Amino acid sequence: MVISAFLLVGIVFIPIGLVSLFDSQDVVEIIDRYETDCIPLDSRNDKVGFIQSPQDKTCHRNLTVPKRMKRPVY
Repeated sequence: MVISAFLLVGIVFIPIGLVSLFDSQDVVEIIDRYETDCIPLDSRNDKVGFIQSPQDKTCHRNLTVPKRMKRPVY
């Protein structure tokens, strides 16, 4: 009885696992650490003070994607 239950669970979940494995091969992850580069040099010792200050905090970053990404991109 227990063996048949394990076989049934395996038959159901092995295809689900294989589909998930093949879909995860297409995932492109990009990590961009901007917490230092977007803070001016004179404010890097006091990051909290810079964050709480009223000055403009606009930061422009360029990312290069090394791999082709399929639609939709989130």
